[in-house]
Amino acid sequence: MNEDYKLEDITKEFKKLNTPSRKRELVDQRSYLIGLMYFKFDLTEEQIASKVNIKRAKVQYNKHLPAKYSGQPDYAYNIDSLALKYPFEFPAYKVKKNKRNGSFVKVKFSKNQREGLVEARKELGHTDVAITVRYLINKALNNKIWDT
Repeated sequence: MNEDYKLEDITKEFKKLNTPSRKRELVDQRSYLIGLMYFKFDLTEEQIASKVNIKRAKVQYNKHLPAKYSGQPDYAYNIDSLALKYPFEFPAYKVKKNKRNGSFVKVKFSKNQREGLVEARKELGHTDVAITVRYLINKALNNKIWDT
């Protein structure tokens, strides 16, 4: 394992991968390199963004992905060549506590249901369909519509 690599090696590697492509393999490799710049070389988000010509928000999002996805086989496979070339032990990823009250529920709507929700959102003046869904659920629960 070679841990004698330099920041210049990482930035050159990143620039080779910095294409508009959203292929999973390239996205994972770019996140690995961003993580190295942030954690190994102690660059700020702004310094990384400037050095490799990307937006700071992209750095902010990607810097933790190597630690967050370290146990996932797909991620490990996608970054394998980079991890061998540029080994680094990332700090453990800490899950942020949910600041919102409540839980998330994933629901799949048909096209007609989705269109109906969008129409209801417009009529109710809501800015987001999620607000409309919560409103309709609360209204249904408060009125106990199943007790007919």
